[in-house]
Amino acid sequence: MKAAVLVGPSKFDITDVPMPVISDNEVLLKVRACGICGSDWRIYLQGPSFANMKKMILGHEFTGEIVEIGRNVSGWELGARVIVDPYIHCFNCAYCKQHQYNRCMVYNCVGITVDGAYAEYVKVYPYQMVPISNKISDAEGTLFQPIACGLNVARLGKCTIGDTVVVSGAGTIGLTTMIWAKAMNVHRLIATEVSEARINCIKENGLADMILNPTKDNIVGEITKATGGIGADAALECSGNRKAQVQTVDYVRKGGIIVAFGTPYDDAPTEVNWSKLSAKDLTVRGGLSAGSHPGGYEFSVKAVE
Repeated sequence: MKAAVLVGPSKFDITDVPMPVISDNEVLLKVRACGICGSDWRIYLQGPSFANMKKMILGHEFTGEIVEIGRNVSGWELGARVIVDPYIHCFNCAYCKQHQYNRCMVYNCVGITVDGAYAEYVKVYPYQMVPISNKISDAEGTLFQPIACGLNVARLGKCTIGDTVVVSGAGTIGLTTMIWAKAMNVHRLIATEVSEARINCIKENGLADMILNPTKDNIVGEITKATGGIGADAALECSGNRKAQVQTVDYVRKGGIIVAFGTPYDDAPTEVNWSKLSAKDLTVRGGLSAGSHPGGYEFSVKAVE
């Protein structure tokens, strides 16, 4: 089969590779469409050394069609179209036993530690798959991984009626986070973004009540003013920009929530004022992928369908 194999920093080889061979407990999917995640771009720039490999096949946001089923797998039919949760679980560690699968101590992820969907075929486990109907196109199916991530971010921020919520960054995760926060009936949603194209997308889809551009606006001052000096109830940081990350501490109200989801393109530390975290009695939550909330992908599919 053909695959785009990452062989070095910013270098793909489009080449023939062996077809995946499934075990009795796996399913083989024909890749119908695959998206490009921000993490794919980061890995592409660094090369396969990111995962301590000499070469790798990326791709974890994808739609597939079942073309082969392992003998121990039941409840699925050939030809079914599915989306995939890329995380592979061990089911034996302390976290998996508490159904906190995204925290599995034996970390594996399709397209990062095992071959992904920048190829014609990919193998997965049945528990990773969620069926989709013909209402959803192959291309649209690739969006469910970031849609489920956005749901996780909004849940971690405990978005609810009456809240003022700030979403920083309007990439795919930021936009889906805004959609979910709006669906949770927050009182006011404030978006921060530098790209005019993304700002126009926010406006055209009515995703925010207020849009701030960090290159033009005083973010902390404007948010403080908009909230009557109190501050936002939650900061949902989806940009990965260090300045945006640091600012969250200043514009979130006392007792508020900061969700750290966006990640910078390098591993240098982000300096945050620890004293303010304590003095303002803030809650800081990290977020990984679709999170440990059960049924995030299934819920997302039902919401869209």
